[in-house]
Amino acid sequence: MKKVIIFALFLVVASGVMAQVANFKGFSGGLNLNTVSASTKITGDDTTFNGIGQQSWNGSLQAAYGFVTSPSTVISIGGTYGLGNIKAGEIVTPDRAFAIKVKNQLSLYVEPGFLLSNSTLAYGKISYNKAKAVSTFTGGPDESQSMKGTGFGFGVRTMLDKRTFFQVEVNQVGYKQFTYADGGSFKPKATVGTMGFGVKF
Repeated sequence: MKKVIIFALFLVVASGVMAQVANFKGFSGGLNLNTVSASTKITGDDTTFNGIGQQSWNGSLQAAYGFVTSPSTVISIGGTYGLGNIKAGEIVTPDRAFAIKVKNQLSLYVEPGFLLSNSTLAYGKISYNKAKAVSTFTGGPDESQSMKGTGFGFGVRTMLDKRTFFQVEVNQVGYKQFTYADGGSFKPKATVGTMGFGVKF
């Protein structure tokens, strides 16, 4: 009889835990507000600038699907798309100006998460990132270059009710070095702080 009672209690507890982790299962979409600290290492024929950067704000759209992998873990696969431009460096002299901005930011990610409580999930994030860098020179045409890179981060997501959630996270994104036709080489990087709201479908 004791074994039957223990087994029944186990089933009750297990079903409760699975119900909790199921809060983060399935499709979801969200809207985020990002604060971005971006900088660019610039290497020319006779000059190197490192850490020339600026602070920016932009928004991003998010879509993901969460897979329950155990009573306390979820793995999400998703993507984000940036809305607006990010300033990634500017040099101004009395006779000319040079600036870099990043646009069309696309991120595809894998996000392993661990249940902290009934409604809160802590997660890590590994991402593939793609964007376009646009350089502006005084007296010359704009130049653009496609960029690719990787990102690493972590965050916390909390369910506000059965369908809506709030999240905060921090990511570090590094892009590969690229070179323009004039020989100048550029290597942007960014630290991104995010807070957002989302809905489960």
